Amino acid sequence: MQLTETVKLYPNKYQTELIKATMTEYISTVNQLVLDAVNGRAITKMTTADVKAASSKCLMQSMYPRCQVHHKKI
Repeated sequence: MQLTETVKLYPNKYQTELIKATMTEYISTVNQLVLDAVNGRAITKMTTADVKAASSKCLMQSMYPRCQVHHKKI
């Protein structure tokens, strides 16, 4: 049974910038959740509706159809 799969992306310059922006937003969101937890706010029952983050819809539509994806089974 295969449990993991390696995927290598070869994004162009524009896609690289979108990936970096998404990772920056992700890190910011995680840091805010950690800060909330440290300050005593219960985050165990939070859902995506409770988290304010930039929309990645345009990222998903613009990046993935054009990326070259190579799969390698482990």
